[in-house]
Amino acid sequence: MTIVASNSLTVSNVNDGTITHTAYANSADGTDGFTTVYPNLNLLDGTKDFSGSWENSSSWVNDGTYKGLTVKKRTGRYNGIYKTFTVPKDGVYTFSAYVKGSGTNSVIYRYGGVNITYGSQKDLQKLMGNAFDWTRDTITLTLKANDYVWFKYEISGAGTDSILWTAGHKYEPASVATPYMQSASEVTTADWPSYIGQYTDFTQTDSTNPSDYTWSLIRGNDGADGQDGKNGTNGKDGDPGKIVSDTEPTTRFKGLTWKYSGTTDLTASDGTVIKPNTEYYYNGTHWMINFVEANQIKVNDLSAISGTYTNGSIKNVTIDGSVTSTILIEKKHILFTFSDSSQN
Repeated sequence: MTIVASNSLTVSNVNDGTITHTAYANSADGTDGFTTVYPNLNLLDGTKDFSGSWENSSSWVNDGTYKGLTVKKRTGRYNGIYKTFTVPKDGVYTFSAYVKGSGTNSVIYRYGGVNITYGSQKDLQKLMGNAFDWTRDTITLTLKANDYVWFKYEISGAGTDSILWTAGHKYEPASVATPYMQSASEVTTADWPSYIGQYTDFTQTDSTNPSDYTWSLIRGNDGADGQDGKNGTNGKDGDPGKIVSDTEPTTRFKGLTWKYSGTTDLTASDGTVIKPNTEYYYNGTHWMINFVEANQIKVNDLSAISGTYTNGSIKNVTIDGSVTSTILIEKKHILFTFSDSSQN
């Protein structure tokens, strides 16, 4: 709106009061799955087809589908079908389900309980009636983490023509029920609304007429699986790493080998006393001496500061001119032998 005053002063009303309305649907004309509320994920598994473990499931039979959901049917009294829901965290939660009843004296009730196994809490009961078409029943509760909750529908009347149908049980973290949706582990791209519709006017209330909205695609179907890629080449094992230095490596990882090249003892960051010219490996928390084990070893020269020798023998032979000296250590004796060409 523009108001023109004297002296050419122009005043523009930036906020003209228009309201943008948004809706969602599964079809381009908005008629399939129309909703003005974007759906929350279901917090309960197996609700689309009553898969998994459901109480009293053996007392119910499948009877077609409703809105793409498996319908359960029962003609007898009591034994409502349900699955217990455990609350993940404190908050407000809403339960919803589709229900249909038939019979002149079916007297169908919704029963429920929080942290009780048997019986029903009076404040959670609801008389659904006798003969009624498909309706979506909802109830909102404020719950605590680890509360366990259940809701079920039962025929309580004695009518011989009583029939009860139910489908699409849902628990969600919300104060109102949003359209049915599977759980996070079950949902696919095709389950979400594919189209978004919008229009603007000066009215606060959203229209429920899909033709009032202009629709556009917001989510396409999943694409076909691509071809498998070629196998990669086999990787090589590698050396975890070896460092020779007179300072402790600053980057340490399990399997790292470090030969200390310093000339004096060094106390490492883990408290280990590192000896000069000694090799260590890091076990993830501490430096350990890198011992060498061998079943058989042959060397030209062997020296040791300390150690233990087990079994076998040690023999040292020295030839000096015509004199041969032998030192033999084995078992429980030490033998010294000096000889030349003429005598021992």
